[in-house]
Amino acid sequence: MRKKRLWGRCRTYALYDIYMERFLYSFYRTGKIVDTLEAVINDFPSGGLKKKIEKALQKILTSNEVGNVEEEALFMIEEGIENPLLFAMHRVCVKADDSGKDIRPYLRLLMRLRFCLKGKAKKMFRRKKNISIEEEFQNQFYIWLAFVLYYLQEESVYMAIYRSYDDAPELIRQDVKDMILALKEHPDEIGPYDDFLRDYPSKTIRSVMLYLYSVSNETNADFETALYEILTEEVRRKGRRNI
Repeated sequence: MRKKRLWGRCRTYALYDIYMERFLYSFYRTGKIVDTLEAVINDFPSGGLKKKIEKALQKILTSNEVGNVEEEALFMIEEGIENPLLFAMHRVCVKADDSGKDIRPYLRLLMRLRFCLKGKAKKMFRRKKNISIEEEFQNQFYIWLAFVLYYLQEESVYMAIYRSYDDAPELIRQDVKDMILALKEHPDEIGPYDDFLRDYPSKTIRSVMLYLYSVSNETNADFETALYEILTEEVRRKGRRNI
């Protein structure tokens, strides 16, 4: 029975990995959710995930609802699975579809992260009931960070954080608001960045926030390369310890 459960989890991870890869490359080309899902579903392995994608696509194609149908459709694909990279990919692509903005640097970052973090990503693909509160905060941090990077295409770090408030997941929205207020009072100080989500310690979160502080006076910072290095450093450290 245990082997059967392990095989099921491995197959689920593999199918979602195929989905993420196809989604990223397809959206990079089309810039539209509906076109991306149509490309993803072509020759996709049969099973539960394919049915989810098909239902999501049909919802978009046939819906007369008012509101963000694309986002609701992508929720259907995410149902029962916990993975911050998947969530961030969906949220920012929906935003880009609505606005028509170019988010290719962000997509390239996710492409690189997906490939590099494959081993760690297997642990991310878990049932929601198994997620601790610390992990949930980190997941929501990644989703929030995705919107900051989206706005960084055109804005300063402060303005990107300010504009991200409405998109921030509810669990950390108050923390984002507190940081915005602190930055308004002390725009050049490190404290507001270093204090963000301080009650939920994470080396990755600290490093990302300190990076944002370091480039807060720059325009056109190369966040794609810098954040790739930050977000994969823990993986490399673990690898070195295992040598």
